[in-house]
Amino acid sequence: MSRVNLFLIIMAIIFTGCGTKIKLGEYKKSLMQKSKYLPSAEKMITKKTRVLITKFDDSANLIGKKANLGKVAVISVANQLLNSGSVDVIKRESNFIDLKKELRAAELSKELGVDTGSAEFLITGKIFGASFGHQYLKGRVWRDNKGRRHKTPDKFQYRACSKGLLNIYKLPSMRNIKGISFNGCVTKSETTNSRYGARERDDGLVQESIQNGISGISSGLKNRFTKIGYILEKRVNDDETIVLTTLGRKVGAKESEDVNIYSIKTTKNSITGEELKQNIKIGEGKISNQISQNSSWIVVKELDDGENIKIGDFIKIIY
Repeated sequence: MSRVNLFLIIMAIIFTGCGTKIKLGEYKKSLMQKSKYLPSAEKMITKKTRVLITKFDDSANLIGKKANLGKVAVISVANQLLNSGSVDVIKRESNFIDLKKELRAAELSKELGVDTGSAEFLITGKIFGASFGHQYLKGRVWRDNKGRRHKTPDKFQYRACSKGLLNIYKLPSMRNIKGISFNGCVTKSETTNSRYGARERDDGLVQESIQNGISGISSGLKNRFTKIGYILEKRVNDDETIVLTTLGRKVGAKESEDVNIYSIKTTKNSITGEELKQNIKIGEGKISNQISQNSSWIVVKELDDGENIKIGDFIKIIY
């Protein structure tokens, strides 16, 4: 590795954390207005979202079925969500009887107004296609600028692809709130002494393709379940502003993660005169090094002209 590249890597690491290392004692508390729409005490309690994931249907494609892509998809989705820190995966696989039990538990939770530990969302999906193939690539002979002879070996190049659709349902209503399509392809090569004898099947490579596809929708999937942190306090140091929020480590807050800052505003329907509430993005920030289980301090990086952060405004992590 060259010295220039090493220097660039070191500087990237330094500036990634730059601006998130703060000392609270260097900031002074600042007066804040209260939002017109303050959250209820219940909404202020942040907890992980409980998600039930059932096996994806892989019966429509023989290659996918042989590679057990339905189960691999479940594990891949679960790993992506668990990585965010804001989700509890209750079950990674479930049969129809287990799903009926979860639906009943969710119904009881809604009827009684108590936490029964039931799933709040269901994720399932379908594998629409999977493919595996190869091509023979003949090696070549070449000479470098000193006349030395070189030879690259013959090889087989394998390629696997898969595609499908993931659906997110709200429980217990089973209302489909989001459908996300995914697809992924991966390749690998093997040297060979003959154009014959290529693999006819590689379940591991096919499985990698679906992992690749689900990794590609990771941001959209995590953003669907990202938690809200309500703003409680503001402190300033010259032109630097930090805010205290209810988003803590237990629901996924991590230093240097990007957040958007929102305020609830009303707009009036010009025809009916009805007032409508909307979540309007007013700024951006980063989570600082000051994080506890139930709270975090956010470094405000940008605020729209004319906007002031109020108590009761909120932030969301952006993946």
